[in-house]
Order: sequence, then structure tokens, then C-alpha cells
Amino acid sequence: FSVLKSIDQANEVYYLANGTYTDNFDELGIEIPPSKYFDYSLYPNYSMAHHKKGYYRLSWRNSRVRETAKRAQLVCLTEGNPVSLEESKKWCKAIGADLSRSDGENRWIIFD
Repeated sequence: FSVLKSIDQANEVYYLANGTYTDNFDELGIEIPPSKYFDYSLYPNYSMAHHKKGYYRLSWRNSRVRETAKRAQLVCLTEGNPVSLEESKKWCKAIGADLSRSDGENRWIIFD
């Protein structure tokens, strides 16, 4: 989670300086450490960590994108994964997702 949080914080700084979010890691001025378990993606409204075995993805949504919240949100997503829904739920729960708090189909909030 710390890498996604760092990406989000750097993108907030970028937003304050440029008036928009970026989808280019090079523009953030931070180094993304290599990971044994995740590949990282950056989009203008959120960043993602994709589990390399496909169990789940983590999405860190920028606080300015979420109209009803003043904070960012971390969500575990499982749609489109090569494993079963039950297997994905198990993995999301293991990393702290609250399976009773869904943010859409196959998406569970870890914190907001």
C-alpha cells in the first residue's frame, strides 16, 4: 500500500502545480521500486497495483475524483481476473478488504 500512497501523494503535488493529474510516472519525480508481486499503472484519476498472478488489483483513487469524500480510497478489485470470485474474495480479505463494504461488483473497500 505504501507505494500506491506515495504515487498518490506525488500525483497530488503534480495536481497542485499543474491543475491536472498525470498518467506518466516520469512526471511525478519519484522512483517506483521493483516489486516481486505487483506491476504498477498510473492513470489521471487513480493508480493501480496489479498482482502478478492475477489474484486482485488494488486501486488508489485520488481524493479530488471522489465527489463525496475528502480522502483517497483504496479498493481491492477482482473483475476480469483468471481465478474464481471466491478465490479473489479470499485474497482481498487477506489484505484487509471489508467484504461487507462493496464499491461495485467484485470491488471491496480496504479503507477510505
